[in-house]
Amino acid sequence: MNETAMAAPTNTTAAPLDQISPFDYIFYFGCATTGGVLNFIVLYIAFRYIDMEDKPRQIIVVNMTVADFLFSVFYMGTRPMLANFPGWSCHAYYVTIWAIQLCSCVNLLWLNLDKLIFIQFPLHYYQIINRNRVAILSAVTWSTIISICVVVDFFMIEETCLNMKLNYTAYMPVLFVYVILIVCSFICSAIIFFIAQTTTRMEATARSKMLRRLLFLFTSTLWTFFTCLPYRALYLINALGVFQGYTSEPWYFTYHRVTTFFFSVLSFGICVNPVITIMTQHIYRNRVVAIWKRMLNRSGKNDFEQISDRRKSTQAFLESIPLSARN
Repeated sequence: MNETAMAAPTNTTAAPLDQISPFDYIFYFGCATTGGVLNFIVLYIAFRYIDMEDKPRQIIVVNMTVADFLFSVFYMGTRPMLANFPGWSCHAYYVTIWAIQLCSCVNLLWLNLDKLIFIQFPLHYYQIINRNRVAILSAVTWSTIISICVVVDFFMIEETCLNMKLNYTAYMPVLFVYVILIVCSFICSAIIFFIAQTTTRMEATARSKMLRRLLFLFTSTLWTFFTCLPYRALYLINALGVFQGYTSEPWYFTYHRVTTFFFSVLSFGICVNPVITIMTQHIYRNRVVAIWKRMLNRSGKNDFEQISDRRKSTQAFLESIPLSARN
C-alpha cells in the first residue's frame, strides 16, 4: 500500500512514486536477506538452547523475533514485486503485515512490563510470571491482533496492491495504537531505569550488574523509539488532517520523500533488532561465538585433512618408485 498516497493532491497520481529503482531492489532484498538470516539464528538459539521454563520472558523475545523474521522475509523480500501480485492476495498480504508490526510493538511493551515486575517484586516474580501465563498471553496477543487486522481489512477498497484505499475512521485506532505502544514502552523503560538507578536496596556492584541485565531492554526500546516512531507519527499526523491544507505538488513530493526516508529507517531498524539481541544478551552472544568457533575449527580441520591427504598421497607415490629409479 502506498502509505503516503493520502497526502497527495487530487490531480496527482501516486504511480511515479511507486516505481522501484535498482537501489530499492538492493535495499529491500539486502534487508530481507540480512534480517531473515540474523533472526533465524536468534530463533534457532532460542528453541535449541534456552530453557523457557526458567526464563519465561524469552517467550516474549521469541515473539518479537518471529515478527521481525516474518517482516523481513514476507514484506521486505516481496515489496519490489508487489505491483505484480494478484488482486485476491492483497487483503491477506496487508492483514499479515499489520499483524506482524503490531505484535512486535505489543511484545516490546510486554517485555518492559515484565522487567518492571521483576524490578519491583523480585522475590515474587516467578509467582506472577511463569511459562504457561506468558504462553497464554502470547496466544491471546496474536489472536486479538490478527482479528483486529481482519476487521480493519473489511474497510479496504481494492485497486492494486500498491494502492489500497482505507477508511480512516476504521484504521485511525490502529494508527493511535502504534504510537501509544511505542511511547508507553519508552516511558516504561524510563521508569525502570530510574528505579534501578535510585534503589537503595542494592550495593553499587549489584546495581551495575542489574543495569547490564537491563541493557537489552533499554537498547531495544530506544532503538524502536527512534527508528519506528517518526514514520508512525508522520503517518498519524497526516491521517488526522493536519496537512490537509497543503495540497501543492512540491509539498506532496517533499512529504513523500520524508516518509519514504523514515520508512527506510524503520526497515533498517528491524534488520538490526537481532544484532541487538545477540550483542546485549549473553545467552545468544555466547552461543553465536561458540557456533562461529566451531565453524572455524571445522574449516581448519578440513584444511588440515586436505594437506594431510596430499602429503600421504605424495609419500605413497615415492614409496611406489623402485630404488633403482631413485639412484
